[in-house]
Amino acid sequence: MNPLKPSHRSGSLAGLFMLLLLASHTAVAVPTHIMVRAQSLDAKFIADGIGGARVLIEDAESGELLDQGMIRGSTGDTERIMSQPHQRRQRLSDEGTGGYLATVDIERPRWVRIRVLAPYGRRQALQEASVTTWVLPGRDLTAGDGIVLQMPGLIVDGWTQMMKDGRLMIMAEVTMLCGCPITPDGLWKAEEFTLEALPELGGERFGPVEMKFSSESGLFIGEFRPPKPGTYRVLISAFQPSTGNTGVARTQRKVSLP
Repeated sequence: MNPLKPSHRSGSLAGLFMLLLLASHTAVAVPTHIMVRAQSLDAKFIADGIGGARVLIEDAESGELLDQGMIRGSTGDTERIMSQPHQRRQRLSDEGTGGYLATVDIERPRWVRIRVLAPYGRRQALQEASVTTWVLPGRDLTAGDGIVLQMPGLIVDGWTQMMKDGRLMIMAEVTMLCGCPITPDGLWKAEEFTLEALPELGGERFGPVEMKFSSESGLFIGEFRPPKPGTYRVLISAFQPSTGNTGVARTQRKVSLP
């Protein structure tokens, strides 16, 4: 055998060594968990009662979708969330509180964007909140309540009714973004909210029409006397000055006058 000429065996061993070396440097994707929750500003967690919330987890640099799903569960313990004093790192959620446990398979630290769209069952009130964070392979983000996104806004459902005497009754049902009720003497008092309606006909605006709280939970009513026939578009706005929570509804009514 020529000592200067490598044998097939030594070449095979060298190739095997290179493969093993390459494999040792190849990163393996590790399933990493992220608990995501959404909370209505000045209220409880967003959950099943209003259709849940959609969660999207993306690579913040490339836009690659890493995971997606729906927040499911309850709005949480009212006493714990709204009444009891909170201490640092105190958990407000319980096992049944609405959340989505996401799983991302990552082989290296990733900068991710977490997006939440809610309330998913009330599209007229749909809001989006997002946050970015670094995620490390195998380092779960599930401590405490997980990652909680605060979402401002109000759910407003509006409609109108034409009365025989020519008045147009404008009505709106308003709740917090979690679906929590607005009442005269509850946690979310009706007196804290301001509602008004803006009727419009062919570009001509009327009002604003003040809407006052009714005896029913979350119901506000105003009235407007249309000056001429036509299809009126009505924009109803709700505002909570103490928090900035805002919601809007749109409706319309065809008016025929004698």
